[in-house]
Amino acid sequence: MKYRTIEDGDQVELVLEGRLTFDEHSACRSLIAEMEDWAFQKQVINVCELDQIDSAGLGLLLRMEEACDEAGRELHVRVPGDGQVAKMLSVAKFDQLVPTI
Repeated sequence: MKYRTIEDGDQVELVLEGRLTFDEHSACRSLIAEMEDWAFQKQVINVCELDQIDSAGLGLLLRMEEACDEAGRELHVRVPGDGQVAKMLSVAKFDQLVPTI
């Protein structure tokens, strides 16, 4: 998994690329720790450039949301219109757990 950030005022968009699977859990934990230090009130996780996500990846997204919630910040997930990632998010009814855009 690779990522880049796009900052815009009080919002940051975190664009994830590649795969978000169990194999990425240690890198993702480091990313979550980094996110906890951000001062941005609104954080967007963009998963449109992911090639693959598994159930562990969904859990990592939920952990990101939990960290934002604990810090009093809002998190949204930008989802793709089609592909494997969109299908996984739909099957998991992820939009019922985390606000999506």
